Amino acid sequence: MSRAGLLMAFGVLVVLTPVSGLPLGMRATLEFILGIAVFLVGLSLRMRDMRRAREALTSAPAFAPEPPVNAIHAEVFDVSASSDKANPPQTGAF
Repeated sequence: MSRAGLLMAFGVLVVLTPVSGLPLGMRATLEFILGIAVFLVGLSLRMRDMRRAREALTSAPAFAPEPPVNAIHAEVFDVSASSDKANPPQTGAF
């Protein structure tokens, strides 16, 4: 049975213990034992998650910096003087 299934089963037992009809001393002992069991299963789940997270961090490749972007050539943005005369800036009413 999985750990999550165990937690659900222990949770149901904890819920049903008060209405089980057992004597008070036995009921208190049973609730104590079930509480410890729930705690231990939860602790094992937590430790497993922490171990997986640590393994993911150590096994993941380090991020390499991106290569520098090449400078944009000046020819792309060079506006020749002849094109300025052919297309003067337009001014409008707005």
